Amino acid sequence: MKKVFKFLLLIALPLLFAACDKGKNAPEEAVSIIGEWICYEVECTFYENNVVVEKGSETGNGHWVNLEADGTFTSDGYTFPSIGTWKYLESQGTLALTSREYGAEIYPVVSLTADELILNYTYEYYDSYSYSSEPVLCKEVYLIKYYR
Repeated sequence: MKKVFKFLLLIALPLLFAACDKGKNAPEEAVSIIGEWICYEVECTFYENNVVVEKGSETGNGHWVNLEADGTFTSDGYTFPSIGTWKYLESQGTLALTSREYGAEIYPVVSLTADELILNYTYEYYDSYSYSSEPVLCKEVYLIKYYR
């Protein structure tokens, strides 16, 4: 019986190693942000003193941005300035855009896949309302969604 067990063990071990999935630990291929991206939706959340007062979304109406390999970009001017330079800081998860119109702007990258890019844009300001003697902290948070 020991001989049969050893024989089965000798046959089974190589099969176990051969059956291991070698692709599980392989690093994922990097996704390129370069190319034309078309906006399909913009989600908006509005806050006053850190309390949500309004949420909504609108379609992107085909607005686009084209990130060129040479570090320049062009767009239709809706969600970004119309022309400038860009830099994707993958380690920080941000897309930096520089233009004459707006100077430098940083957009946190919420998600980047081969087919989709989602950026965050947050704008904060103080506003005075007639019913309040103190300025109100207002914040607008946008999730700008693109496909290619």
